Amino acid sequence: MKYIIHFIFSPILILQICAAAFAQDSLNIIMLGEVHDFVEEAYDVTLSGNYAYLSSGLNSGMRVLDLSNPAAPVEVGFAINTDPCPGVWSWMSDIIRVSGDRAYVLYFDGTWSFAHYRLYVYDTSDPCAPRQMGYISLPDNCTSLFVEGDDVYVTAFEDVGLSEVIVIDVSDPAQPIEIGSFATPGMAHEVVVSENRAYVADNDSLIIFNVTDPVSAIKLGSYAPQGGATFIHHVAAHGDTVIITDSNFGIRILNVSDASNIEEIGSFPHHQTDVQYSRMKAFDDRLHYLQARDTLVTMIILDVSNPETPVKIGSNDILGIRWFYGFDFCNECGCIAGGKEGLHIVEITAPDSISETTIYDPYDLTSGLAVSRNHAFVGTYMDNLVVYDVSNPSSPIEVTALKFPESPIKQISVHGNHLYVPGVKVNHDGGVSVLDISDPTNPTEIAYWSAPPGYSGIPFNVECYNNYAFVACALGGVEIYDVTQIDQPIPLDNWTLWDAITNQDFGVTNVKIAWPYLFAPDRAFGLYVLDVSDPSNIMEVASCPTPGEAMWADISSDHHYVYIADADKGLRIIDVSNPSAPVEVGFHDQILEMANHVAVWGDSVYVSDTGQIGLHVFDVSDPTAPVEVAYHKTPGALAHDVVVTNGLIYFLDHTHFEIFKMTEGPTSVEENHPAEFISNNRIHTICPNPFNSSTTIIFDLNKAGHVTLVVYNTLGQKMETLVDNDYLSGRHTCIFQADELSSGIYFLSLQANGVFDSRKLILMK
Repeated sequence: MKYIIHFIFSPILILQICAAAFAQDSLNIIMLGEVHDFVEEAYDVTLSGNYAYLSSGLNSGMRVLDLSNPAAPVEVGFAINTDPCPGVWSWMSDIIRVSGDRAYVLYFDGTWSFAHYRLYVYDTSDPCAPRQMGYISLPDNCTSLFVEGDDVYVTAFEDVGLSEVIVIDVSDPAQPIEIGSFATPGMAHEVVVSENRAYVADNDSLIIFNVTDPVSAIKLGSYAPQGGATFIHHVAAHGDTVIITDSNFGIRILNVSDASNIEEIGSFPHHQTDVQYSRMKAFDDRLHYLQARDTLVTMIILDVSNPETPVKIGSNDILGIRWFYGFDFCNECGCIAGGKEGLHIVEITAPDSISETTIYDPYDLTSGLAVSRNHAFVGTYMDNLVVYDVSNPSSPIEVTALKFPESPIKQISVHGNHLYVPGVKVNHDGGVSVLDISDPTNPTEIAYWSAPPGYSGIPFNVECYNNYAFVACALGGVEIYDVTQIDQPIPLDNWTLWDAITNQDFGVTNVKIAWPYLFAPDRAFGLYVLDVSDPSNIMEVASCPTPGEAMWADISSDHHYVYIADADKGLRIIDVSNPSAPVEVGFHDQILEMANHVAVWGDSVYVSDTGQIGLHVFDVSDPTAPVEVAYHKTPGALAHDVVVTNGLIYFLDHTHFEIFKMTEGPTSVEENHPAEFISNNRIHTICPNPFNSSTTIIFDLNKAGHVTLVVYNTLGQKMETLVDNDYLSGRHTCIFQADELSSGIYFLSLQANGVFDSRKLILMK
């Protein structure tokens, strides 16, 4: 029997649905406080009014800085792209432009494959809360973008030699549409549009197109400098005057009034070799740009009021920056995106007196988290340890930060008044710094444990018991030290199964202790149980395989169960009440996309998921049937660390440090009931909802029978049948992959044993 469902929406209901569509994905959990001062780098910058819009590389997305006081920039907003895409591990924000109340950001695959480019459109009418509107996928190797009205021009070239300018209509920012393209003979690096002309810096020439009708661009002419190899990378246009950079020569000024007969009328040579230029910014007959040679970066200002004789009226070496990725200038303030060296802000009130005002240098991506009493310790990938006072969880306050030069930090841990900071130096020598944190505002290094000579392991995590320290060393397995004298650790024994030929995927990233046993998750196999009753002679006594990659483990307070974050195989629960015979007794692998960290607190297990959500909470009062009771979609990418203490949840993704607490619990008592107590046939949960691309549907059956799950649109038309099978009684899950559907409102219909149930689905792409 077919059910045809007709829906009539009132204006009030439509408003309610729209509000729900933009709500944060969260259930039974609330965020108390947040710190988002972690980015990879300053990659590109564009200025609009008093705001700087920063493209910040891997995982970090777009950052918005208030420059009302250029000497004290303040981050006021951000937007991060975590949208799924086949073949993309994580997005890297690249080029950014702002026009009116919209920001346009080019992203590409963060593996530096220069593939999977996408152009995203953000509503920045409120710079403190940028909102994603839409995106469009583009070819590989996009090199620049320019916004002109409702058209966006993107230059791109591919390895096969194709070079082109793509024209995108953004009159409907929710659905950008490619409306045309025109090829260039060389390698298109930058496009600028002025007065219906597109000027393309095409490697060895400047090419001019008429784009009165951008769908059918017409080539008007080109210009190639004479006298040897050229490298034209950037272009600026004003009326009949166009300025180009030629890295092998300098600045060239052209008269383009007759596009078929372009004439070079002025120049400003650099008289050097191997010079690189930033994009140029013209303002009040002045041209601002950056010039780099070797590691020296110089800002130069030219007076071009007479284009035939440009005159340098100001220059200044920008110290502390080895390279630039983006540059913009407005209102006598210049911003230089300097990669790892942050955003340099330069004041240019007088061209002959350029002065650097300040540097916005946020911390690098996070790497590890530890909590002790009222203080949280956050490590970063490069070399920072940042300490926050969290006595007021709604307002974490940074109290100090330490540098560990040339030593990227791994997973930090705290035991008593000691903080253990594992790391590996650039020369690949690993070690552990031990800090006294009896005064958390002034951590003091009291010891450094160097890895034994010839040892190839990388310290990841430290656990302590009495006078012993157990160090998880990835390929190096497990190291045991006698730390009776903490500044003079004595190596006792080492256990590893790594072998370059037979077991090269072996890796232990943390250990848990239930004396005299040590539980070590190995990403290549699962869980190993080690007897360390004699610390100088580690004995492997048992093992239990897991189907995925065992990334992290935690143990219940009674030491009966080990919980493993098993990557794409979710949460695995292993009974270790008999350590010599561990056995998996429960798991949850439907909702979790990529579990990589786990923490236990009472009957709850907290899992970080690098997939679409971030933080998941499971009730494991019955370890054989874990049930998700809460979740929170974190704003950053690659959730990776969670610590639970005193009822609060401290959480890291790569760009955010957040503090949560659970609400009262599930919205109904029935949600906690085991499957055998299910009394209704119903759709139990849709998580997440609203969702992007995919969601997990959980449905209940009180007795065995035939089940159908069908998705309808708002007109009652069947869009997809998800389930059409017989099922046993109990709780079941189904993944809805909505790649083929457009954003909008849908309805899920369940039919089972003569009972009908439906729920609303909100798909947001």
